[in-house]
Order: sequence, then C-alpha cells, then structure tokens
Amino acid sequence: MKSPAQEAQNGVGIASIAERGRDTIVSLGNTIIRHQELYDAGAPTITDAEYDALVERLRRLAPKSPVLRHLGAPVGKRKVPHTWPMLSLAKCYSTDDVIDWCVDAGVDMFQIAPKYDGVSLSLIYDEGRLVEAVTRGDGKVGDSVLANVLKMVIVPKVLDEPLSCVVRGEAIFAKTVWERVKPSFEERAQHRNGSVNARNAAAGTLQAKRPQAIAVSHLDFIAYDCLTLGNTRHASLGDAMRHLMRKFSTGLVWTTPVQSAMHYLGVATEYALECDYETDGVVVKVDSYAARERLGATSHHPRWAMALKFQGGTGTTTLRDVVWQVSRTGTITPVAVIDPIELSGASITRATLHNLRQLEALQLHAGAEVEITRRGGVIPHIERRVSPASDNPIGGLSKCPCCKGPAKRRRDFLYCVNLTECPDVQRQRLLFWATQTDMMGWGEEVIATLYNDGDVIQPSELYRLPITTMIAFFGKVLGPKLSAEAELKSTMPAPVFLRALGIDGIGTSQSEKIMGRFDHSITALLDWARCVPLVELAIPGIGDRLEDNLRGGLRELRREITSLLKVVTIIAPARSAVTTGPFAGKKIVFTGKLCDIEREAARAAVREHGAETPAGVTKQTDMLVVGDLAKGEQRSKRDKAEAYISIGIPIRIVTEPEFLAMLVEATELAAAQ
Repeated sequence: MKSPAQEAQNGVGIASIAERGRDTIVSLGNTIIRHQELYDAGAPTITDAEYDALVERLRRLAPKSPVLRHLGAPVGKRKVPHTWPMLSLAKCYSTDDVIDWCVDAGVDMFQIAPKYDGVSLSLIYDEGRLVEAVTRGDGKVGDSVLANVLKMVIVPKVLDEPLSCVVRGEAIFAKTVWERVKPSFEERAQHRNGSVNARNAAAGTLQAKRPQAIAVSHLDFIAYDCLTLGNTRHASLGDAMRHLMRKFSTGLVWTTPVQSAMHYLGVATEYALECDYETDGVVVKVDSYAARERLGATSHHPRWAMALKFQGGTGTTTLRDVVWQVSRTGTITPVAVIDPIELSGASITRATLHNLRQLEALQLHAGAEVEITRRGGVIPHIERRVSPASDNPIGGLSKCPCCKGPAKRRRDFLYCVNLTECPDVQRQRLLFWATQTDMMGWGEEVIATLYNDGDVIQPSELYRLPITTMIAFFGKVLGPKLSAEAELKSTMPAPVFLRALGIDGIGTSQSEKIMGRFDHSITALLDWARCVPLVELAIPGIGDRLEDNLRGGLRELRREITSLLKVVTIIAPARSAVTTGPFAGKKIVFTGKLCDIEREAARAAVREHGAETPAGVTKQTDMLVVGDLAKGEQRSKRDKAEAYISIGIPIRIVTEPEFLAMLVEATELAAAQ
C-alpha cells in the first residue's frame, strides 16, 4: 500500500486522504447505529459477527467516537464461554434416514420431541440461583443476555432445589403471543427498511438494550436438557426438572426403533405441526446418557442426536439446462436451471444436483418436468423426474467448463485437474481466504473484479493493493472501506491462517488442534511438513488421510505461504496474566477421561491460571495429566511422555487426584492476590 507522499504524487493529496477518512468514520458510525436499531427492533439484516467487526473497525479508526459512547455496553456483547459446547444437530429429511441412524447407533431406546424454531439459550444456576444466561454464539462462546432473561416471567430466577446445573432450551414466542406483539415489531422494522419474523424478534428482544417490555416478559422458554444432574435417561431427567422448570420438553420414548420409529415419528410430527410454537422438524435422541457418552460428538454435532427437518414447499417445474460450477478444490458440480417456481415464499430458479452420480440417476434432459423441494425450507433440491426419460440424457463432462482442461472422474464426482491455472479455482480460493479471515465486503463480485483485471492472483496480493487502485475500481466510498478492512484483517490467529489456506479436510476444529500441537507457530508447522523422515502428528481425531492432506497441502502451498507471511501478522492466543502458582507458564496436556471434572473444563481452568494446553505431548510439554478412562489414548500419550523422560526431558506425569489438589492450590493463590 502506498505512503501518503506517494499518494500525493499521484494527485490524491494528504488533505484529500484525511477528508476521506473523516467521511469513512461518519459513514461507519451511521451504519452501526442503523444496524443496532434494526437489531433492537428484532429485524437484524447482518450477522452478529459482521456487526462486531463494524464496531471494532470504528473503535480502531476513532476510539473516541461518540457512537461508541452511545452504544454503551449492549446486553449481548459480554462473551461467556460454554462449559460444554452448544453444538448444532446433524440433519436429515426422510424417515428412512432416521431409522438407518437409529440402527447405526446400536441402542434400543430413543426419545423424540419437536424441534422448536427459537433462540437457543443456556441458563446457569448456582445453588439454585440463576447467575447467567448465554446464547449459543459459535458453540464455544456465546453472548450474555442475563439482564433480559431476568425479565422473562417463564424463567425461574430461583429453583425449588439448590441445584448447580446448566439448563438448555429455546427462547420462543408462542404463536398466539406473536400475533399480539407482531404489529409493534413490524412498525419499527418498516421505519428502518427491515423485515421481521418471530425468531428474529426473539433474538433481537434478548439482546436489545431497551427491549419492549411486553415482548420480553412474554417470551417462553422451553427447556430440553439439563447438565450435571447425573441422570442416566432423558425421561428421568424430565421427571427431575418438570417441577423446577415451567416447561420442559421430555418428548416421547420408544424402544425397538425399526418396528416403532414410524409410529412415533408420525405422532411427534403431527404434534410439532399443530402446537402453539413454530417448529421446523423433530429431534430424535439416544435416551441413555451413558450411550450418549459412548457415541460422543464431532466438532459440529453430537453423534447421539438427529434432527428430522420438515420438507419445505414442493412443486413441479421444467428443467431448462444443467450448468457446471467449479469449486476451489477443483470439484465440478452440476446445477439445474429451472423455470421460476414459488416455494416457501421464494422464487426458485436453480436447484442443487450435488454430484455426477445423482445427475446420472435422475436421467435428466432439457424440457423434463421435475419435482422440486426446499429441503428444510431452505435448499432447493430436485427430488425426481416426473416426465418420461429421454434417449439422450444430460451426462458428465470431459473438460472443465471454465479452463477447458481435462475433467477426471473420481467415484461420484468430476474434478478439474488444472488447479493452478483454472480461473474459477483461483477465484474461489481467493474468495475462501477472504471469507475465512472475515474480510467484510470482500465478496464474490469484488474478488472477481480484481482477479479478472489481473491485480490479484494469490491471497497475499489482497493486502498489497494501492488505495488508488481500489478507488478506481470501487469508488471513493467503497474503495477506502475495502482497503481499511484488508488492513484490519491482516492480523489473525494461527488456526485461522491454516484454515484459510483451504487444505482439503482441514476445518476449524482440525486447525485448532494442529496449531495447538505446534504451539501456534506456523514456522514449526512448515518445518514438520518438510521433515524427512516423516514425523507423525499424533493428534486425536487427525487420521492418516488428513495428515497426508495437511503435509501435501503445505508443501504445495509453500511459496504462497511464504508470500502471505510477509503481509499478514500471526498473533498468539490470549495469555493469562497469572504468573505464579502450580500451572503458571506451563504447557499441560490431558489424556484419558477425568472422573470428577470434564476435560474441557479442566483445560479451561488451567488456562485461567496461566497455562497453555496443546493437544499432544512434545519435548516442550511440562505436565501430562492422566485420567482413569480411555486407556488406549492414555497409553499412547503416556508412553511418549515416558520416552522423553527417559532421555532427560523433565515432563511431570500426574494423576487426577494430584491435579485436583494443584487446582485447589492455584485457586486459593488467585483468591489471595
């Protein structure tokens, strides 16, 4: 990016730059106020993350802005980590899929309940008193909305029993209540050019600084789970909680799923559709908590639950063509172009075909009548061909539709093999980088404009664009905004950097585990990738295939990574200010299941007391905490630690009782300071 002197030589001038800066700040402030008002009205038009980015940008550009003082401390802006992650649910759209899942789960007792379309909340009770209320957020950290939840009539502020527990459920407007409060929300939304529905209104009410009194007091809360009570079955948990929470969704319980599932799914679906709340499906859960523990979870969803989503609108229309899209990984995906059809309140002109195998199975041809469904009320999907088959159905491709290079089939998918030269692949990789690093405003059109003109070929060039170039392409208002956003987002944590590279299979959870293994050092990660002979990662959840993808991807992207590291700044994770105590400054690894404390809670506790918690044992490890369960995983890490100890590396191996005693010591030291 050019210096002010260089800009002046180009006829821009320092005074002009300053004036544009003032205009940017004023415009940014007005934008923030407008979005805050829309949110308070229950009609947000941007995500929480996008709003936070706007506020952070204003704070950086003008820390004394009166807009920041006007915003104060919004209800939902205090972040609270979840002791147990609030994960999403895996979804399916047919009863056959549910039955297959039940069989695969390997248990004989399930429970089923409506899937309420509200706002997920986690209520935290300490000895029976409500001390915190947290939204789902990103599943790991949510927003505190305690101030407004305390105004909800339905939520007990003090339980009848002095329990310390976490109650989870949905904040939701009953349909009858929503009809009464809806006009006031619609009036406020119209003044701000927004739209509103019951769920958005509930979300806005929970996080508003000044919520409508009638709205917040009439929000319902339907609990569906409670943690730390130690019950073995969801039904008994419902018995325990029914007299404590005013509404608790225990659902129906059935056994022998293959014989009974269809009946109970039908009953639950009928109730969900007819009850006084908006629902978008039903949720099937394994009833036994012990079985839930055994089945575990991915980074996205628990393996012991499945959401059967209601199908959206269905209709018949005419297929006009099949076009092909090329992804950043070179996958070539067919997309159906159809005559416009209204489904679930939206005009649909395209529908997914997923892959080559599905296209072949449908035997489609131009002019065919097809049945379209909005699965889950969102994704347009071709269910079947209605008209007779043709003698000449649409098939696959031999060449990439973008670069005209060879297209190769691998199982059900087509791939472009010309990854380094295909424009679609490169554009999608640039867009993926901008999206993963949260560069607001850097969408598909901006990326395409810069790529097509030759100004940006690889991600590092996104940060080197002169402001004059940005103004020339995007104008005096948007151009500087995009430049400022690129500069702001050029600082990022190591897991974000790794994830944004787009290596196949390396998502959020994998990136965090991998960078924890290398102490958040990109240099150490690259050294590992270059290492010969090969050194195993030894990270739980990262198998051989992902490890091969990671090593190959890092080697392939070596030059690109080198260029990126010249223009971006990698920041280390936030460190605790604690400098004394048994954990301060230590790298502590956990293995095996702990009996008296959840492992993630233990990791969070030692981080609060000044420790780091990498995923695997290395020469830099100070302490290995060994649980009593999960012997296979425990033995692997313990063997590695003992091998290091045998060559003189001072790793301390401690048992759970020893660890808990140290945690008590650390807590007492912190309280005394």
